[in-house]
Amino acid sequence: MRLQLDGDHGTLTYLRKAAVLQLTGACGSPCVLDERGPDGAPTGHIEAAWQGDALTGTWRTPDGKTSLPLAARRGPDAAVVDLRPETWTRANRDKWSGPTIAVTLPHVYLADPAAQSRADALLTPQQLIGDPRAQIEADGWVDAVRTTVLLERGGVLSLRVDTEGSGAYPDGYSKAVILDERTGAAIGPETFSPAGRAALTAKVAAEVAKRKAAATSEVQELVAGVQFTEKQLVGFAVSPAGLEVPFGWGLPHVLAAAIPDEDVVLPWSAVAEALAPGSPLARAVPKP
Repeated sequence: MRLQLDGDHGTLTYLRKAAVLQLTGACGSPCVLDERGPDGAPTGHIEAAWQGDALTGTWRTPDGKTSLPLAARRGPDAAVVDLRPETWTRANRDKWSGPTIAVTLPHVYLADPAAQSRADALLTPQQLIGDPRAQIEADGWVDAVRTTVLLERGGVLSLRVDTEGSGAYPDGYSKAVILDERTGAAIGPETFSPAGRAALTAKVAAEVAKRKAAATSEVQELVAGVQFTEKQLVGFAVSPAGLEVPFGWGLPHVLAAAIPDEDVVLPWSAVAEALAPGSPLARAVPKP
């Protein structure tokens, strides 16, 4: 939705239909708008109210028989996250896997065109799954791709994309992306100060050592040389619980039941202490 708040016009775009409809009226307090199609015929009516930067209300059909809740927000953090299910066709079919692949990838829409371009480049199948769509369909090993929104707060969007497939045995992997909705740029380890990265690394390493010590003697022998280093902070995510740091023991799949817990979660207090000055991730730190 694009509105000229001090005027009497705007547009509402239905992304799935690529349809741009005109809005006429006034969106002060209250916000009352008529939605019209390309031919000028009424297609909907909006009545809503502002609370700060949040707009909430109702969209109705012209005859008033159908209504839907409407919610929007304005400002530099405004964004739309669309988890749209898709069905891809598998070229390599066999009796264990069907002809289609269920895929849910994130489509993020930002107000700034430059930010949109950066976000689009980060959220391609190549970046999230590892190959372009055509290659994934040709190889046929991928069974499903699912996206989870872990957190969206303060213009920071944290996503996890899980890919599952069937090769020699069922397997899968995850890709985390943290997006600055104001700029469309990825947020990575550089969001922490050098001292902060060292402190976070020490906390994760201590937790890894604790889990190693609690494992069976057989597993302890297998993971004796496994250590967590600062380089492994790449790929972290944030969630309501805090910083989620991926960690793998590197053990064979057949030992899955004996593998100690993977991934380490550090509280937001540790995140806040580690941030570099001006870090965009600071906007996602919960307010006390």
